[in-house]
Amino acid sequence: MNQNQKIVAGIICGVLVIILLFPPFAQYRGPGIKVSVGCSFISKPPARGYAGIDAATLFIEYLVTITVGGIAFYAFKDRNNKGG
Repeated sequence: MNQNQKIVAGIICGVLVIILLFPPFAQYRGPGIKVSVGCSFISKPPARGYAGIDAATLFIEYLVTITVGGIAFYAFKDRNNKGG
């Protein structure tokens, strides 16, 4: 792992921690009705009534971040190093 890959890995880890600390919240108002109320600190949900963490959106955020991070990590691969 070269220096650029270490920087990318650090940035991706930082973004994942921020996503975990500030997850998306949603209110469920009946069967099939979900209203997004934004992101907030994990221990202080939005004050607009009862809101729970929107796990589906959180999963998609993680998936996109890891995918983009993996592509960036591979893009900074040292092409001159034939040892691996």
